[in-house]
Amino acid sequence: MNKNTAKIIPLKIDKIRAIKQASAVFKGLHTIIWEYVINGLAYQLKGTGDPQVEVKIDTINNSIEISDNGRGMDSEDLQNFFTAYAPNKDRIEGNYVAFQRGYYGTGGLSIFQIAKTLKIISVKNNKLYEGALTSDDINKDEGFKLSKNGIKTDTPNGSKFVATDLKRPINNSNIKDTKEYIQKQMMSLKGAQVFINDDLCEYKEPAIEENLTRKIYSKDTPFFENLKKYGFGAGEIELIIKKTKKPLPKGEYGISVLGDNNLLEVCSPGIDTRKYVNYIIGEANIKNIYSKLEKFDPPLADQSRKMELNTDNPYVSILRNFIAVELKKFEEDVSKIEKEREKKQFDQKLANKFDQISEKANDFLNDIWEKLNLDSINNQKMTKKIKKQAILKETIGNIIKPGDDFYLKNETETSDNDNKSNKKPPKDLKKNNNSKNLKDKVKKNNMGGLRIEQKAMGEEESRAIFLRDKSIIYINTDFPVIKKYVEKRDYENEVFITLIKEIASSELAIAITTALLQKGEYGTDTLTAMVDLKNKLDEFSKGFDSIK
Repeated sequence: MNKNTAKIIPLKIDKIRAIKQASAVFKGLHTIIWEYVINGLAYQLKGTGDPQVEVKIDTINNSIEISDNGRGMDSEDLQNFFTAYAPNKDRIEGNYVAFQRGYYGTGGLSIFQIAKTLKIISVKNNKLYEGALTSDDINKDEGFKLSKNGIKTDTPNGSKFVATDLKRPINNSNIKDTKEYIQKQMMSLKGAQVFINDDLCEYKEPAIEENLTRKIYSKDTPFFENLKKYGFGAGEIELIIKKTKKPLPKGEYGISVLGDNNLLEVCSPGIDTRKYVNYIIGEANIKNIYSKLEKFDPPLADQSRKMELNTDNPYVSILRNFIAVELKKFEEDVSKIEKEREKKQFDQKLANKFDQISEKANDFLNDIWEKLNLDSINNQKMTKKIKKQAILKETIGNIIKPGDDFYLKNETETSDNDNKSNKKPPKDLKKNNNSKNLKDKVKKNNMGGLRIEQKAMGEEESRAIFLRDKSIIYINTDFPVIKKYVEKRDYENEVFITLIKEIASSELAIAITTALLQKGEYGTDTLTAMVDLKNKLDEFSKGFDSIK
């Protein structure tokens, strides 16, 4: 006998431990129930209507019942159902299923993560099959006990799975999580219906902006050849990207990657940390990939049911790069559109803030105008002081242009005091005071008075300019001190509001003093003009500061 003859040591496996390990990859009630739901939806007879599954979760009796209207299972199907790691013959043979499904063949055992007993009642082609399997049966390696094998029946095709002797109680929170999980999965299952405790779980797409929806086909991109090469011919992908009208919470946005309509993962490659990632949804549907799953090495996905593709696989890397390139371009376009919208929104907000200040400023200036209770400036008997006040009154009146609304208000005051003072508005206020659209005109023209508006005039320009002929103070939003608030859209900041009021009051004080100088009121006495300017700055600053 040759002492050097090699000894062959056979490979062995502990079947019971392997089965338990196979079912252990299913984490949580939601993934376990989904495994049975998707099987019921997938295995249908062609042309028999929409797939439907009903789930009853009984928290009182601590049981779960899952019923479907699928094609049913006979004894051979049941044997395959309970064979861990068995190949999916329907996928390999190209048989019709409503949704391509099945890879590792461990889903049928998942229920034993949460239950000790599983009963199956199934009808296929007018024959009834019924049996049960328990945890003890698995531990003793006794297998599924088929108590009814092919008994004739008029019951339609379909299967019912009843899980009892649950290992832990099920609460309402578990049911809620299961409903939400299955609802998300339903996004790729067009026409299918799933009910959980009589509640329909259906995916509802959030409101989207139709004009921002895009379709991209991989065959039109540089990625196509490599996708086809590393995907064993599965290179055709239709990518649809959409923008929602409002941001979505985590878990509800992203691109759903579908393999022959089977959800593989949801991802946002390339834009995970970008500002508008939570506005972007869509789907990437890979054609003709499920029949080739066994060819991929490493596998496209592991057994964990994490809904994540394996990035160690070169096909997955190319796929994600293809999606990432398109998502980056899309997000950049969304960013530009949203920034423009935000700018318009905040510009309007700033305009409204200026309107509020303008309105209060007009009230303040009107009070000054009315307090100057003078005779007509044409009265030659006025003292120098009164004449100066009259000119000041006229100047303020011309600047604030109180308009027909102000004029009409004063016109209704018919007291003797009005007649004595012969109070008249400035000449330019008399025009069109009988207009039928007077109220609209007044409103449109900001009460016909002083207006404070925004205008980007460049960083090197003054912080504001006053156009006396139009009674407008333009605040330069490019001026560095102002710009830092505008860029942050920090329009409610008290420092910013105080700054705007200080600028407006200063511009107004300077404008009135300049107008008086131009009228020759100070002559060559510029010192008095400067003193008056200082007094006006103080008065207007206090007055504008009171504007809230």
